[in-house]
Amino acid sequence: LYSRDDFESRSGYTDPEIMRTALASVILQTKRLGLGDLASFPLLDAPTEAQLNAGTNTLQELGALTTGGKLSAVGKQLAGMPLDPQLGRMLLAAQSAACIESVLVIVSALAVQDPREVPPDQRQLAREMHRRFALGNSDFLDWLQLWDYYASLRATHSQGKLRKRLQAEFLSASRMREWRDMHRQLRLSLRSIGIKVAVREQHYDPEKKAGIENKREYESIHRALLKGIPLQIGTLEKPVDNQSRPGGTARSKKNRAGDYIGPRGLRFALWPGSGLANKKPRWVLAAEIVETSRVYARHVARIEPAWIAAELSHLTRFEYGEPRWQARRGRVVATRRTLLFGLTLGEQKNFPFDQVDAARARQIFIQTALVEQQLDPDARLQAKAKFWQHNLEVLADASEVENRLRRRDLQISDQALFAFYDARLPQQVFDRVSLSRWLQKTGAEAQQALLLGRDEAFARQLPLDALQQFPSHLDSAGKHYALRYAFAPGASDDGVTVRIPLTEVAHMPLPALEWLVPGMLVDKVEELIKILPKAQRKKLLPLADTAASLSQLVVRDFGLGSCSLYDALLAKASAQYGVNFDVASWRGLARDRLPDFYLMRAEVIDANGKVIDSDRALPVLQQRCMRVMDTQVQQATRDRAPALISRWDFGALQSSGNVAGDAAGAQRCLRENTEGELALEFCASAAEARMHTRLALPRLAMHALPDKVRYLRKQLLRDARQLLPYVGVGDRAGLLDDLIKAAIAHAC
Repeated sequence: LYSRDDFESRSGYTDPEIMRTALASVILQTKRLGLGDLASFPLLDAPTEAQLNAGTNTLQELGALTTGGKLSAVGKQLAGMPLDPQLGRMLLAAQSAACIESVLVIVSALAVQDPREVPPDQRQLAREMHRRFALGNSDFLDWLQLWDYYASLRATHSQGKLRKRLQAEFLSASRMREWRDMHRQLRLSLRSIGIKVAVREQHYDPEKKAGIENKREYESIHRALLKGIPLQIGTLEKPVDNQSRPGGTARSKKNRAGDYIGPRGLRFALWPGSGLANKKPRWVLAAEIVETSRVYARHVARIEPAWIAAELSHLTRFEYGEPRWQARRGRVVATRRTLLFGLTLGEQKNFPFDQVDAARARQIFIQTALVEQQLDPDARLQAKAKFWQHNLEVLADASEVENRLRRRDLQISDQALFAFYDARLPQQVFDRVSLSRWLQKTGAEAQQALLLGRDEAFARQLPLDALQQFPSHLDSAGKHYALRYAFAPGASDDGVTVRIPLTEVAHMPLPALEWLVPGMLVDKVEELIKILPKAQRKKLLPLADTAASLSQLVVRDFGLGSCSLYDALLAKASAQYGVNFDVASWRGLARDRLPDFYLMRAEVIDANGKVIDSDRALPVLQQRCMRVMDTQVQQATRDRAPALISRWDFGALQSSGNVAGDAAGAQRCLRENTEGELALEFCASAAEARMHTRLALPRLAMHALPDKVRYLRKQLLRDARQLLPYVGVGDRAGLLDDLIKAAIAHAC
């Protein structure tokens, strides 16, 4: 029964079949017969535009139409088959893959109603009986098992017994017969178009276990099926933790866990009756997508995304990420995603971008590898690319000039350097391999053009005396100290750094280091004036002119680095401008308020050039390093357990720099201990070593003159009254030793 409103709302007649079915087959036949466009064909009931577009899209997905809308070679074959184009496309693909016997069984099963029956009151028992044919990875292969089983029953049972056996096992005898008839009809129709297919004769093996199948055959069968149903695929959605969702919201009912994502935004779940429902493979192919309470995929199989990309290359497109230079591979690469109507099939992280856009790959190669110096050539390319090392040296020299002058507008710009390489390299050079190949073929003239000239490395001409004001060495008291420049505001080594050997720390030229270098003197003097108290600073206006004048005066009258810069400046400022200020206070203000690069930075290095310590507070650094040397000397002395000396048989005293195993910077000396014994030991400085040696030499002379010493011990201080002034200071033996050593020292 139904209501009047329901009855009156129904259509008076059944919708025409052309309005209810897929039109792919109809469009295929109209094109084969040359009837023109179906949309303009004078039908009694014209299909909708959506139906026509869906049918045309299906044929394009199957490869049955060319880009111009005409039948392709595949389309002509499909038009001659009395079968749905999708099923026909599976058979054509199976013929090429040499698996048409198996695929024909599957296609004929898909063309009829499923013979497996599941009564509602015996659902569990029926599924247990049907599970005998499940192989686990593919519902399609279950059809092959069932076909082989049916063939074995037909060979051993009469019609009556066969019907009863099938009924007991929840299989429809009429549908099984219909399946077999469909298989025979398809074989005959294929024979009519020149495709001969043998009947599948495979012995049914009830002991065949799930998951055991021929991998090559499995791939061939499913790649053939994929050709006919290209968009009925999906990938398992990655699980997303609710905590990571915005606001911690839970997953919606439409996006349930275990859902699959397909092309064109399709979402579905696996049909519960499938053998793969609990396995949840990563990628699946489905024979049909149905919608009940949810969207389900029926008759599914596990597939690989590589099969999809290979078989559906006419439907896929590529999406590329931002190209980048990869030094390890020596070429420009990009991340490439393979997409099938919005579904990502795979991602290749380092795809050669020159295969996509060689011109842009060349630009990135020149900019990143050559201009930004990330070429990283191997030994073979290094030997061929003579220009590379030459240009690096030229640009390094230009960068050093910028560091010295504290400017960043002198070196050639990246744009100009790019234009330099772009004009000289051919279009086919876009990576390390192509560069090496071109260098091997080209002549010396082409390579000569790639050499960057010294003048070309600068964007503008330098002042003639600019570099003379920024020397590479500092000379003081006959010593040469290497200087290093850095223009890196905020960095610890910004400014000028002097490298001082550990052995020279005691003689560090502290006054000379206050002057920095000639090219920075005027600027430093101006900054020193700026930090003076206002009362003193007012007398020195204008600051720039006063700084230049004072700099000339102190250099002329005192000499660069001959004394403390603060003493020299204060002397001239007092004489010329009447400025009086405490030198120690001025030095303290400079330490606290001057930018770091106006204070000389010192690095103390060992004999191997390794930095031991560094600081801008030079007196503090000197004391710290002296303590380190003292500790090393004491350790070296303890480790050596010095032997006692009674005669000069150890050669000349020399610094530890020539004695292996000694403390760095230590000086060897002759030293007398409290017991009057002599030994070779080490001192932190040459001055200390000379002092101890000078004090120990009289004792060594006493060892060389034992008779004279013995005589003096007996003859001196025979009168006890001579000892009275020394009572409480020492004994007679100690006083005698001092007198004898003093006499020897006086005589020498």
